[in-house]
Amino acid sequence: RNVEAIILIRFETSSELSVGLRSKHYADIGAVAKSFGGGGHKKAAGFSWYGSAEEITEKLLKVFSKIL
Repeated sequence: RNVEAIILIRFETSSELSVGLRSKHYADIGAVAKSFGGGGHKKAAGFSWYGSAEEITEKLLKVFSKIL
């Protein structure tokens, strides 16, 4: 109920991740995904990441702390 956005990280291989982003109301998730080379819509978007889950999690938390 009190969640505006979520990040879903799925391991495709040991070094390739799929990142899914979703928002409920005001966060422009499409812009976030685009900044990482992906795409989508304002409330649902995603991108592929080549690297560690820890690295992308840290980067996304910084971005989300600015937009939420």
